[in-house]
Amino acid sequence: MKVAELQVQQFVPGPAAVGTPPKPNGVQPASPAARPFRDVFQEKLQAEAGLRFSAHALHRLNDRGIELTASTMNRLQEGVNKMAQKGTNNSLILLDDNAFIVNVKNRVVITALDKNSTQGNVFTNIDGVAII
Repeated sequence: MKVAELQVQQFVPGPAAVGTPPKPNGVQPASPAARPFRDVFQEKLQAEAGLRFSAHALHRLNDRGIELTASTMNRLQEGVNKMAQKGTNNSLILLDDNAFIVNVKNRVVITALDKNSTQGNVFTNIDGVAII
């Protein structure tokens, strides 16, 4: 094959080129079904409780086996609402055997700890505690 033929072939769209043209870097947009679990989980939790979870908090929930039922999410939401009424910024919410550090203003759970992880810890930079 001649070089001139190769150059022409690069610009001739084939069957694979039908549809959305590729992005300049060659990466095609992900299909909605290919979204990361973290994003889907975050959206579901936010829709149910109006709270968001940081990537760090999601990682801690997973690592520590902390399960958030609808009831638990409602109670966590209640705690965040109470802390917002009191005007706190960063709060520790103790819920059953778990602890959550929450940025109340932005309604973001920063981290989550289970009973074993809370033992012997010192929590700084919080301006309120709610025991739910």
